[in-house]
Amino acid sequence: MKIVLVCAAGMSTSLIVVQMELNTREEDQIIAIPANELANRIDVCDVILVAPQLRYKMDTINKIGETYNVPVELIDMRSYGKMDGKMILQQAYGIVEKAKQGG
Repeated sequence: MKIVLVCAAGMSTSLIVVQMELNTREEDQIIAIPANELANRIDVCDVILVAPQLRYKMDTINKIGETYNVPVELIDMRSYGKMDGKMILQQAYGIVEKAKQGG
């Protein structure tokens, strides 16, 4: 599964990627990109997770996700604040599973 984390500058989000990678399956790929690069790099991702500080850009990011049929969700603020990569990874898995089931 390819997971894209959308961030502002990438500093804290890159740390979360490291924490998530400690719990990934072999086939998983996680990248963090700035919000302004999303439209150019969404190509084959399975889910987009948005850093809580970018809540104000959710409408724009949701439109990009809809265009490519990729689910978008805001990262849980507590998990983000705790840098809990395992919980954020579980959130991503849950979003993809829900999307597969049509919901």
